Amino acid sequence: MSNFYFLDTFAGMAGLRIGLEQSLLANGVNPVCVGTAEIKTHALKTLKHVYPDEDFPHTDITSL
Repeated sequence: MSNFYFLDTFAGMAGLRIGLEQSLLANGVNPVCVGTAEIKTHALKTLKHVYPDEDFPHTDITSL
C-alpha cells in the first residue's frame, strides 16, 4: 500500500480530512497527515476529540 502525505491547513472540524482519508483508504492508499493548522479554539476541541492520539502544535498557519 502506498502512502499519501498531506498537510491539513485551515482544518476546521476535520470534514475535508475525514473524506480525504476515507477516499484514499477505499482506493488502497494509506493517508498520512504530517501536520494540522487551525486557529479557532472550538474547532481545535473537535479535532482533538476526533484525533485523540494526534498532537496539534500549530494553531496558526503563519507558524508553519
